[in-house]
Amino acid sequence: AHLRAGVALYNQKKYVEAAAAFEEVVTKNPEDGPAWFRLGLARHSGGELNLAIRAHMLALHLAGPPPSYAGNAIYNIACVYALQGKADRALIWLNRARNTGFKNFALLGTDTDLASLRSDARFVALQKSGVLRPPQDASATVESITGVVAGGTGGVALGPDGTMYVANFGADVWIVAPDGSLKVHATGFTKAADCVIDSKGNLLQVDFGASKVWRIKPKGEQEEIKIAGLNGPVGIASDRNGSFYLTNFQTNAILHVRSDGSSKVIASGGLMNGPNGLANAGDNGLFVANYKDGHILHVDPKTGVIRFVCTLPGGGNGHLAWNGKGLYVTDRVGHRVFFVTPNGAIRVVAGSGARGIKDAGAATSLLSLPNGIALAKDGKTLVVNNRLAGNRSVTSRITLN
Repeated sequence: AHLRAGVALYNQKKYVEAAAAFEEVVTKNPEDGPAWFRLGLARHSGGELNLAIRAHMLALHLAGPPPSYAGNAIYNIACVYALQGKADRALIWLNRARNTGFKNFALLGTDTDLASLRSDARFVALQKSGVLRPPQDASATVESITGVVAGGTGGVALGPDGTMYVANFGADVWIVAPDGSLKVHATGFTKAADCVIDSKGNLLQVDFGASKVWRIKPKGEQEEIKIAGLNGPVGIASDRNGSFYLTNFQTNAILHVRSDGSSKVIASGGLMNGPNGLANAGDNGLFVANYKDGHILHVDPKTGVIRFVCTLPGGGNGHLAWNGKGLYVTDRVGHRVFFVTPNGAIRVVAGSGARGIKDAGAATSLLSLPNGIALAKDGKTLVVNNRLAGNRSVTSRITLN
């Protein structure tokens, strides 16, 4: 009866009285998700924004899987944060709404709750991106380069001469020959993670398990770079004069490391949550992919300011490749590759979303927990490594048409 009375009062725009009726319902039954949802709407419409956030959050916590009111609760949370002037939080929740199945993107242009976001380039990009759609098969082709081999997936790097290096998140870094055969280039690692070619032509290899970074010369000579303060390094991006940037997964930080191993933390905390992949976009700064929540972030290496870009569906983001205009990102959990602009517009490049290995056009191809990624000099060829069951892997080539 109180729920019905609250609905009637809400429809009459008597928001304070409606909220009181819904409060009585949730006091008697704290696990009544729909009542919390309606209470959130009443508090929201009545301008009681902090109380509205609480009710919306509890409604979401108690919601069943979509389709339910969960998507609307997520959208409402975004609206409240926008009304409070908290742009990053509002955009995070709008991204989450999109990733949960929100489809009414026309509403973003008319909802007065979102007025504070209208001039934000990230909001404009989200609005234009709209519902995520599968790519056209003709937009790219996926083909396996190697057969199935033992080992997991770390980073992938392409040398200036086209030499392909693949780390197996184990002891080895391989060189992949044009015929797909493999030979060990360097070994002795604990968990060989991301890798990159530095400005002097050496391969920089991160060892996540041992919290170390190695410099590997073209002929395979290995040299440990002594760096203080490493705790679970994963992503690496080259800078000038043999220096580089590094993500510290366990401490949610990014380090800048000189060629002699001296280092400093340039950004930490904030929105970083398991920073994984890393890309140096030159004058456009750094981009990082959070493994734990799917966020793509921009970092100003001079000031350390961290800026939210977008959230990719699936979560468990892998590594990044910058093409001069945007980022290619491996979506491990979603078995896809995305392209992301600096303002957060996203599109699917390859992968149907189902797990497997299938050579085909972009939409019907199958990827399996893709992780490492590298872009060839021509800007039209991506190399990705895929993890299969039983600690095995396959390296794939994506040709962008």
